[in-house]
Amino acid sequence: MKISSLHLLVLLPLLFFLKHPVQAAAPLTKVVMTSGSASERDGVVYVAQDQGLFRKYGLDVSFVQVRNGPVAMSALSSGETQFHWGSVSGANLGAIAEGADLVFVAGFIQIQEVHWLASP
Repeated sequence: MKISSLHLLVLLPLLFFLKHPVQAAAPLTKVVMTSGSASERDGVVYVAQDQGLFRKYGLDVSFVQVRNGPVAMSALSSGETQFHWGSVSGANLGAIAEGADLVFVAGFIQIQEVHWLASP
């Protein structure tokens, strides 16, 4: 039996799909991240969400603004949130001093403090 070019056009794609089965997309991991401030630093997270950066790496991030650092530390310590976006404060250090299992991952802003002095 001769194989015509039409048969080849039908069979070759089928062989490809049999060799490479289609897999379902993995569900996104839900993550809640808090911030205890409303500043320009939080803009980075909103841009990352809008650009799909979190989804690209399999995360469904909910970014929640809370009133202040102590509220965020309570949510983090209770397991209601998985991450806190913020800088070192009394709330963070106090929670760690009281035994909370918290870890600082990285500093997201580099500011050099400057003090101005003037002669009278």
